[in-house]
Amino acid sequence: MMEDARNFRSIYYEKVGCRSVEEKKSLEILLKENPVYKQKLFQFLKLFSVPTIHRSLLYCLALNVYPVYMESKEFVMQQKKEIYSDLLRALNVMKFIDEKTPRARIFYAMYLLETKKLNNSVNLFKDEPFPLIADVIIENLDVDPVESYFISKNFYKFSEEIERELPKLTILTSHYLEKEDEDLFKFLDSKCILEQLPFERWFPAIWNPFLNKLSLIRIFDKVASGSTVIVVFVFIVICSFTRFQLKSHPDDVVKIIEVYASGDDESEKSELIVNKTIDLWQKHCSKK
Repeated sequence: MMEDARNFRSIYYEKVGCRSVEEKKSLEILLKENPVYKQKLFQFLKLFSVPTIHRSLLYCLALNVYPVYMESKEFVMQQKKEIYSDLLRALNVMKFIDEKTPRARIFYAMYLLETKKLNNSVNLFKDEPFPLIADVIIENLDVDPVESYFISKNFYKFSEEIERELPKLTILTSHYLEKEDEDLFKFLDSKCILEQLPFERWFPAIWNPFLNKLSLIRIFDKVASGSTVIVVFVFIVICSFTRFQLKSHPDDVVKIIEVYASGDDESEKSELIVNKTIDLWQKHCSKK
């Protein structure tokens, strides 16, 4: 009976975003440590589901927005607020933004200005990885604009890593697809479809704008732990759900994948894709 009750609790807490009370308590202890041990935070992000109530603080600590010594937080955040205000003021003076500019696009402009990449030829409304990542952060984290900008900026480093590793990730995509569905892999490979797919559009933006942002944050959790390879498993899961269409319409593979990922019932379908993705990633990579 005790074992049954324990199993019931485990299933319940997994459904609400934390597998057990013990895991939630462990995270609360980690977040209160002084200094904070970031490696332990990365391990938690990798191994467990992140409770929504703790995600904002966890991201601020893991992604270097807050210092590891909390007595320095006020000073550090004051410095960041000044940087944020200076960037925002400069963009308004130069008329790159106005009151109608969406916040994710403002963050993108701020990042470009801060990194000396902003010029008159830049299209702030193009779907580049930075604003797409910022969109997910803004949607999911209960933080102020200053924290949100610096979280987005620091998370973007993972996107840059994915871009650098695209050749390797493309090889891994073929490798894991063959492992999971050899028949579909051979079909796509025989038609040279895999080498033509726009992984450079899908992977660095962590599958935004296709998957629902509220579901996608759980993929972000794993990326933030350092496991950027999880973007590969999103693709493989979508392929598993669309394998009949992919084999029936090989000329429309990109459209099939993107339409399915977006879907009519966006939220429910995205949740299913994310759940299956994390299961598959855990199967192949979570212990590495």
